[in-house]
Amino acid sequence: MQLKITCRNAGKRALIEAATTWIAQELKIREKNFALTIVSRRGMVKEDGARGMAYIIQDKNYIVTFDSGLNFDTMIRTLCHEMVHVKQFVRGQYRTELKRGRLYHFWNGTKYYNPKYHEAPWEIDAASKESLLALKLNGLMCLSR
Repeated sequence: MQLKITCRNAGKRALIEAATTWIAQELKIREKNFALTIVSRRGMVKEDGARGMAYIIQDKNYIVTFDSGLNFDTMIRTLCHEMVHVKQFVRGQYRTELKRGRLYHFWNGTKYYNPKYHEAPWEIDAASKESLLALKLNGLMCLSR
């Protein structure tokens, strides 16, 4: 994993780097060949209605964005959630395809069009793993203080 982080605050950037590296190790994708850019973006919740997003730029090149105004716990949970999506992309479990102006989702080979957010299998997977990853990561950070 080649990691690039765009964040104005050096301390926050270091935290994001350490957290992302640990999450990638937990998800068993750290040693995979891909590039990941993480961007801290102001006003994302207000503009997009989302705390974070993960998406594919091109083959083996992914971006995670999250709102720079999130509190610490929410930032960690969001990073965990979005990193699960990165794992899904890297392992080929989840992909999207734009055809004739429609976005199709493919989860483990099954095609979906316009699923409800909380019913989409890739979101169910990310939500189920986000909590455990965040708990473990927060526990590690408490131990290191």
